[in-house]
This record gives sequence, C-alpha cells and structure tokens, in this order.
Amino acid sequence: MSYPAPLDLFRNGSLAYPTALAKGFLLDNRGVSPNTAFLKMTYEEYSKLKDVPDLDVLFKQILDKDPMNEVYSLGNRNRFKDEVAEINSIIVHDQLGQYKKLK
Repeated sequence: MSYPAPLDLFRNGSLAYPTALAKGFLLDNRGVSPNTAFLKMTYEEYSKLKDVPDLDVLFKQILDKDPMNEVYSLGNRNRFKDEVAEINSIIVHDQLGQYKKLK
C-alpha cells in the first residue's frame, strides 16, 4: 500500500493532473496504477494538507475503488520526442495492443 505525500502531487512546480489524450484516455503524470483508488478530495485539496494523512483517513475518503477501465504501460516516457502527439497516434491507430496491458 502506498500513496503520495501532499507535496508529491506536483511535477515541475504544478499539480500533476493527468494529460487528456485521444479517445478519452489519460496520460498519468503522478504514478497511477491499476490498483489506484480515487478519493473524494481533489488534487488541489489533497496537496494543501499539512501532513501525510493516516491510512484510516484515506480509506474513509475513497470515492471509487476501481476507477480505471484500461491501463497500459508504454515503457519509459522519455523515449518519446513529442510524448502527447506520439501516444495519441498510438491510440488513434489502434496500436495499444502492442503494449503491455496492465488492466
């Protein structure tokens, strides 16, 4: 069981919201996995917490225990020159099957 500290929700100084991709897919910018749960609080609300919440507190905040329909690993994201454009092309051309499906 792991979860980020409030300050871990930032990437390059901004909240690490997922990036919208083609066909409703999202590009993770924080460390989402097939076991990720969504909380009742937003990224912004969570990031403003002064301390890392206790596990019991987080369990009470779970809104959706299984929010992912599909999860794929496309490997190291640094291999992409234009990450969003290249991943959108993979999605649009139905090439996700070439990658490891995690869920």
